[in-house]
Amino acid sequence: LKEYFDDKPLQNKLVAAYLIGTNIKHDQFKKIKPMFKADETGGFVNWNSYKKNKKPRINKDPVLEGEGDKSLNYWKRVDKDYYTREMKGSQDNFSEDMIIVCQYFKTIYI
Repeated sequence: LKEYFDDKPLQNKLVAAYLIGTNIKHDQFKKIKPMFKADETGGFVNWNSYKKNKKPRINKDPVLEGEGDKSLNYWKRVDKDYYTREMKGSQDNFSEDMIIVCQYFKTIYI
């Protein structure tokens, strides 16, 4: 993408680059920017997928959550409270062993 499109004559022909499963930094390209809306063109999107019932490798760094006092205890308590509240009325109960889908969002362009 960088070699053929970024700040090159072919860039004006780029519709969208789908960079699946790759780690893209906001400054990786000179002119190609991430796309956030369905009607945007000329940029890129990226994401990661995980096999069903396969836990992704999670960085349990509470600082990344950016909440409370940023301690692991705070992070665990808030998550437990959230899932307990959201699961109320279902046939399941919160358990630290339960499988959940986690998403890690990164800001790639501002």
